[in-house]
Amino acid sequence: FGLKKLDKQMSQYEARDWQSVLLATLRRMSDWRMILLMPITLYSGMEQAFIFGEYTSYHISECLGIKYIGYIMVVLAVVGSLSSYLCGQLVKEIGRVPIICFGAILNLALIVFLRLWDRQPDMLVIFSIASVWGVADAIWMTQLNTVYGVLFSTDQEAAFANFRLWQSAGFTLTFVYSNAVPMPTKLTTLGSVLVVGFTLYMAVETLTRATQKKKVEMQTIK
Repeated sequence: FGLKKLDKQMSQYEARDWQSVLLATLRRMSDWRMILLMPITLYSGMEQAFIFGEYTSYHISECLGIKYIGYIMVVLAVVGSLSSYLCGQLVKEIGRVPIICFGAILNLALIVFLRLWDRQPDMLVIFSIASVWGVADAIWMTQLNTVYGVLFSTDQEAAFANFRLWQSAGFTLTFVYSNAVPMPTKLTTLGSVLVVGFTLYMAVETLTRATQKKKVEMQTIK
């Protein structure tokens, strides 16, 4: 009898906890910082879907053959893992903004190259693209988490729920239009979302720092 009562209380608590997290997540969506970070978070899901879905089928399979997909994905994963570690070390020295700027430039350069490149069975080029993309992907995965953790330090649970929501939305969206849109249009869309998302991210950093600076000045005056 006691166990049944305890189970019932736990179920009620979990239901209330789930509802409170959902409400907090929805409330957090109205935060201007969250709204401005939405496009770059969406992009982080889109770029993953592109490299794992579009790049493997359109570039690797058709240029080199299906048998090379596994090898190239291993290279992508290894480079990504090493880059994640290096990002963690570099951010202590130069901060997250220069690293994110580098990731955006790197990713945009790859997108432009793929948009202009006349596909050829060039193993070096295809492996190199995957390697460099692994660096950029590591930057998005590590530094966007840092951005959310720092900007929403008082409400991280709701913030990261939003992060996963919009990242998953980008991932899903890319696969939804995959068969209906030609590759040049996919790359143009990906690049456009990156440019818009990065611009709005920089706006968040600039406005946040200006607000913090103003608070410090007000405290100094007092």
